[in-house]
Amino acid sequence: MTDDAARTDPFDLTGHVAVITGGGSGIGLGMARGLSRAGASVVVLGRNPQRLEDAAAQLRSHGSPVLALTCDVTDEQAVTDTMARVRAEFGSLDSCFANAGVRGTFTPVLDTSLAEFRATTAVDLDGVFLTLREAARQMVAAGR
Repeated sequence: MTDDAARTDPFDLTGHVAVITGGGSGIGLGMARGLSRAGASVVVLGRNPQRLEDAAAQLRSHGSPVLALTCDVTDEQAVTDTMARVRAEFGSLDSCFANAGVRGTFTPVLDTSLAEFRATTAVDLDGVFLTLREAARQMVAAGR
């Protein structure tokens, strides 16, 4: 491939830094694979360190930089610190995929406690907000 072709290839993400929450398995890992295959540096976040390391080992086979970081997206300070670390490690942050979510068993609304509801929304709503807010702060600070 010529240099001109590489520059115009819309699927070449060399130099791109992407963060994926819930990146240790499922849809998040699938997204991380696609980004990594396209040349992006990939940061996978999640709560299970072993799952993240297993995912990172798979992703490294594509030849792009990979960083696996344990982060609970419901913990505001952890999300803030993690996004700052991504920028410190890579110099920038270009995209963020807020994929972390709670998967549970079906419980009818009439049988769902407020605590169960809040445990789900803490990840599925609050976690998305915190993740995207902190990623955007790092992007703006880096002039992206």
